[in-house]
Amino acid sequence: MRRLLAGLLAAATVLAPAMTPADDHRPPDAVLRVESQDLQDGINYHYCWAVVGESYTTVSCAVGIYRFPEAVEVPFDVDVGLVFKSHTRPTQLQVFAWALAGPDGYPIGPPELMPVTLVEEADGWQARFETLVPCRHYYLDVYGVWPDVDDPSVEQDSNWTFHFVTGAPAPLPPDQDCALSLPEA
Repeated sequence: MRRLLAGLLAAATVLAPAMTPADDHRPPDAVLRVESQDLQDGINYHYCWAVVGESYTTVSCAVGIYRFPEAVEVPFDVDVGLVFKSHTRPTQLQVFAWALAGPDGYPIGPPELMPVTLVEEADGWQARFETLVPCRHYYLDVYGVWPDVDDPSVEQDSNWTFHFVTGAPAPLPPDQDCALSLPEA
């Protein structure tokens, strides 16, 4: 079943047209950004996106394998941004975070809903939030809804996953790296 889903997602990815500012017929790319540096591409594991014409609306949906990327380290106590490379503002954006994952890589326990602030950037919209806990894993599952540019009454949605670890407050002895020594449950 996983091979079938991966094959369908690969086919949908190959057939998807390249996005230009006037063409929003696929979900925006999403990246984890800290202090103007892109650290990680989000994994887009689900979407339902619309193509609106004069007399029709076609919605394409795709589902991939739910997984999280390898963790990247983010400095402690900085604003983290998730940038969605679309010139259209999302109408809804939810960022869910877990601190622990099991041996299978899936998050454990109920998620924390992260409070975010949406800020328009030159290359899209950035959802900013604070990382106030040092040496913590952040397994993020992000859900967003965008209006179609051709017909704003048509909503389209997508999900991405990200994974990062916050560093330790300074000073930390050189032989310790909290990002690498944290247990993942």
